[in-house]
Amino acid sequence: EVIELFRVALELCPSGHPDRSSTLHELAVCLSNRHGKYRVVIDLEEAIALGREALELCPTGHPDRGVVLYSLACNLWNRFEQQANIPELHRTDFLDQAALAACP
Repeated sequence: EVIELFRVALELCPSGHPDRSSTLHELAVCLSNRHGKYRVVIDLEEAIALGREALELCPTGHPDRGVVLYSLACNLWNRFEQQANIPELHRTDFLDQAALAACP
């Protein structure tokens, strides 16, 4: 139910809306959590896509950039663990470093 409510909230935050990045991020977190419980691959894939979109809306210096980077890195790491995709591992390391750099 929470996922569906975030989907509705996202519809109310069109491109350019100041809450769009945080809504994308929260929906990604919910999908990631559901993936952790039920291991539905499509949930993880959608969480990664939403995380990437949220990151695009959080330029360097944005107060949410660190947490969005960290969440995306965690989701990419989870996908790496499932698929053993080495390029995914390198992206995860880069995002982890960027997340640390974004924290004051």
